Amino acid sequence: MKLMQAAATVLVSLAAGACSKKDPKISEFKCDRGAIAARFGHNGKKQVYLKLGDGRAMTLPYTPSVWGTRYATRDSLIVFVVKDNDAIFEEDGERPFGTCSAA
Repeated sequence: MKLMQAAATVLVSLAAGACSKKDPKISEFKCDRGAIAARFGHNGKKQVYLKLGDGRAMTLPYTPSVWGTRYATRDSLIVFVVKDNDAIFEEDGERPFGTCSAA
């Protein structure tokens, strides 16, 4: 009987742990020149997975910012910033998709 109670306790603990993990947030952004799909919290980490309107895909780590939520490559050549309903994607200082807003 004690073995069954212990097994039940383990199963309940495992189920609670599985349910407590947050699902990644997925957002779509419509831009002047295309679209960007973003999955925040990709692989349970502070990062974003981007699917760009030109067919490319990339994962960017979170980086501290004083304005919005910022994700960038280590050298900051590619930057993705989200604030409220707006997003900015920069590559080498250019904004290839123009202005982006949540769809």
